[in-house]
Amino acid sequence: MPRGAARRAYAATGADDYSRTPWFPALDADLGAPLGEATRDDGVWRRDFEGGVAAVALGEEGGGTVRLPAGLRSPGPTGDPDGEALALEVPLSAHRGMIALRA
Repeated sequence: MPRGAARRAYAATGADDYSRTPWFPALDADLGAPLGEATRDDGVWRRDFEGGVAAVALGEEGGGTVRLPAGLRSPGPTGDPDGEALALEVPLSAHRGMIALRA
């Protein structure tokens, strides 16, 4: 990070809506407290939390694979861990992310 640079985050807004972030179920997921620092493996940044895993492929190398422990699920319609069961390895294409929740 350049010296003196501010840390910022940006998010897209809804179509023709310049003031609100679009809602999707994963925004309501409760990951809990982090269990450590973010790590990078196979082109994917990952951080483990009490309630699951967050991962993103920023695209420097075109994506990668997230390796997950058994039993994790995607967030369901309300952000709870009642979505689809996830495989032990999940490919992420560049500029994509995921949240995996403990049931």
